[in-house]
Amino acid sequence: MRLFLVLMSLFSASMAACSQQVQPPIEIALDYNFVHTNAPPAGCSCFTMQGGGGAVLWNLSPHFEPMFKASDTQASAINGTSSNLNLTSYLFGARSGLPVRHWFRPYGEAAVGVAHATGSMISLQGYGPSQNVFAATVGGGLLIDVTPRIAIQAVQADYYLATVPNGVNGHQNNLLVTAGVVLRFGERH
Repeated sequence: MRLFLVLMSLFSASMAACSQQVQPPIEIALDYNFVHTNAPPAGCSCFTMQGGGGAVLWNLSPHFEPMFKASDTQASAINGTSSNLNLTSYLFGARSGLPVRHWFRPYGEAAVGVAHATGSMISLQGYGPSQNVFAATVGGGLLIDVTPRIAIQAVQADYYLATVPNGVNGHQNNLLVTAGVVLRFGERH
């Protein structure tokens, strides 16, 4: 976490000299989520989960946005079995971006928080019907401005760590891919 904060500070400081259009102070993102996960124990009995989510971001400066993200993804009939899994996450973190053009903005972000896992896959491991576990994401994406108030989140790809009990090592190394729309609100004074 310290490394992330140091890197974000250095990136923000180096970008301070760059000019950027003034953005409204609040962004709300609504998105579709696709997760490729390895939750079953032993090897990669990988499967996919799908769902949706959202985020609220506060533009403190042109290059630093604290955020809160929530998402819910589900999988059923995992690997041809009757097992299912629901993973709901609540994460806090920060995003930093730099516009290449006034309408095109790549960014990086990191967040940590809690994931709530439910479903028969959790019960089959002998851990009860649900678990609250540590979760974290780190990655980046691309925003394309449609208007000053609306942007398309063309793609975001994150490493998504969840520590759901699995009978082996208690963590999953997931790939989270997101796409959606971003709405901007408020006026900067």
